[in-house]
Amino acid sequence: MKKSATAFAISASLACMGLSALCAPSAFAQASRPFLKTDGIYIRNGNGTGDTVWLYGVNFGGLFVHEPWMSPLAGPTTEWDSRTTLETRFGKPAAQKLLATYWDSWATAVDFKNIAADGMNCVRMPVYFLDFMDDNGNWRMDSVTKAIDFARIDKLVNAATAAGVFTVLDLHGAPGSQNGNQHSGKTTGANLYTTPRYQDMLIKFWTGMADHFKDNPAIAGYDLLNEPSSTFPGAMGQNVVDLYDRSYKAIRTLDSNHIVFMEAIWAWNLLPDPKTKGWSNVSYSLHYYQWTNNSDFNTMKTFFDGKISDAKTWSVKYQVPHFAGEFTLFGNPQVWDYGMTAIVKENWNWTFWSYKVTGTNSSWGLYTAKNPGPNTPNVNTDTYDQILQKWGHWDTPTYFTRNAMVGDAVKKAALLRPVVRPTLTPTSVAGRGKEQGLALRLSGRALAISLPQAGTWRVTLRNLRGKAVRSLRAEGKSFSMPAEGLENGVYGVTVDGADQSYSGRIVIER
Repeated sequence: MKKSATAFAISASLACMGLSALCAPSAFAQASRPFLKTDGIYIRNGNGTGDTVWLYGVNFGGLFVHEPWMSPLAGPTTEWDSRTTLETRFGKPAAQKLLATYWDSWATAVDFKNIAADGMNCVRMPVYFLDFMDDNGNWRMDSVTKAIDFARIDKLVNAATAAGVFTVLDLHGAPGSQNGNQHSGKTTGANLYTTPRYQDMLIKFWTGMADHFKDNPAIAGYDLLNEPSSTFPGAMGQNVVDLYDRSYKAIRTLDSNHIVFMEAIWAWNLLPDPKTKGWSNVSYSLHYYQWTNNSDFNTMKTFFDGKISDAKTWSVKYQVPHFAGEFTLFGNPQVWDYGMTAIVKENWNWTFWSYKVTGTNSSWGLYTAKNPGPNTPNVNTDTYDQILQKWGHWDTPTYFTRNAMVGDAVKKAALLRPVVRPTLTPTSVAGRGKEQGLALRLSGRALAISLPQAGTWRVTLRNLRGKAVRSLRAEGKSFSMPAEGLENGVYGVTVDGADQSYSGRIVIER
């Protein structure tokens, strides 16, 4: 497809939305910021005063937290063990390359377009704390900008936004593990609740995320902990509520814009009335799985009718929107058709589990694998090259097929309500340096650069590997650098003068 200069400029500017730590606060006029906020039992745009927005979507499971039943991993059975094994066998840089190869294959821009094509406007993105910090709480830093490295999550949020899909950021694997289960990344106990440093890391994680995304209206909100419980699969206790309170207060010191999602496992009354805690702009979330006799229509109808009744009662009592953060309706098409239609009519917001799974003909995925065997590496025994090759072959168009039973029922239900999508608002990118005066803007086929003072400058554009891909000498305080021909991706920009130095970052996605 031929790319026009206009299309290039717009899409590249939009891609900068995810880099909110680098986005100038003035990029959004305060009165028109289209953030989603709660209004009683509803979510509305326009800072909570606009149109009702129903979040209908899917989880992007199996990406950052492997679960071998649904994602391509053999040998180790957890994400923690997989990463530890890779680093032990090949070293940290090589292990990181293997992980990046898998991530780039499992999730691409096409996937978010697929989600939108099935009528949905939301993705719940499970993340792992190790993607952003190490087990001692040290942030992973961008080698170019020297800031916290959010490039991977920025890329996904940008792709979702460009497709018209909001993102809920879900901490699926917390420091120390919030439930000791495989889907938390580590199975050596729910150590989050007994280890103060892990609790401090949790707060550090959410303040870092909030500071980074506070000005991005395409983020629907923050899901604080996935299925937290010190006695999992037993119900959560007061220790979870206490961590919710600490996390909420920490986020609110930086970010009053975004919804905070708090999960109740497994009942509404395990969460307090938010008014008694001073919580505002929050949504309560539950996960729904009927594990027995789930192919029987009457069993499943009774189950979901009961959950609908509970949600109606408690959502009104607490005056919070209800978000069904995870569920599946298993293998009966009649159940999918009934269940999806019923929960939409009852004003649920929802993201079912999951977008794609390696199982063939599985009821768990909107997309299911055609033939998972050849491309599932054994991390314990396969060579580096074998793992690299196998993890590089998981893109959806090539290796997956759409599950019509799930997709058709979801699309039919989602389109019963008006679909409201993120407002695509171009932003500028602010600089980092001795002064916060650098402004970057993609205009046509060039990168426009503005500085607070005139001078003689050396401008360098580097990719994420730190390699200089373009440089020039410039005079004055405003000038441009050709951007045509650059591949999609994240680039660091440095502007060096005799006594001043500035740096920033851009994202190009066409």
